[in-house]
Amino acid sequence: PDAAASASDPPKPEKREEESQSTPPPPSEEESQQQQQQQQQHQHPKNRYTHIIMAVPKAENAKTKRGKTARKRSEKKVKAALKSKDKKDKGVRAKKAEEEEKKKKKTK
Repeated sequence: PDAAASASDPPKPEKREEESQSTPPPPSEEESQQQQQQQQQHQHPKNRYTHIIMAVPKAENAKTKRGKTARKRSEKKVKAALKSKDKKDKGVRAKKAEEEEKKKKKTK
């Protein structure tokens, strides 16, 4: 009985080893790839945003500066729009007046 048991036991561990050798290596490669991907994913955001974080000045300064620039821009835009409207209106009116004068001159 002992001999039969000992004879039957050793092949099973070998089979188990073969199975363990055949199946785990591919998962280990996949796991290593996944780990690398995860590491890359973790690294990217840090690397991506460091320069932005460095570039941002103190919050108070940023707030005040943003407000000032926005106001200046809006004021400039408003002024430019008013000027362009005035110019357009003046241009149209002047053209109409000139055309009417020309017509009057031609009719005379």
